[in-house]
Amino acid sequence: MSEDNSTHLTAEAALGLVESLLLHLVESKKLSQDEFGEIFTSLMDAHREAAEETDDPRHKAIITLLEKVQSGHNGVRLTGSK
Repeated sequence: MSEDNSTHLTAEAALGLVESLLLHLVESKKLSQDEFGEIFTSLMDAHREAAEETDDPRHKAIITLLEKVQSGHNGVRLTGSK
C-alpha cells in the first residue's frame, strides 16, 4: 500500500469516526444542534483561513467535502473509497 493511499484511508477512518460520534452526541441530546453547528462552522472557518494563507489544495478539498456533509450527505460515502 502506498503512503498516499494509507494516508487517504486513515483520513476516511477518522472522518467516519468523528461523524459517527457527533451524530451520536446530537441524537443522545448530549450535544445540541446549535453546538454541533458551532463546531462545524468553526471547522469550516479554520480551513477557509488556511486556504487563503497557503497554497495547499487540501484545504479547499476539505471545505468542499464539509459543505456537502453540511447539506445532509454522508461524509464517508463522499470521499470515494477505492
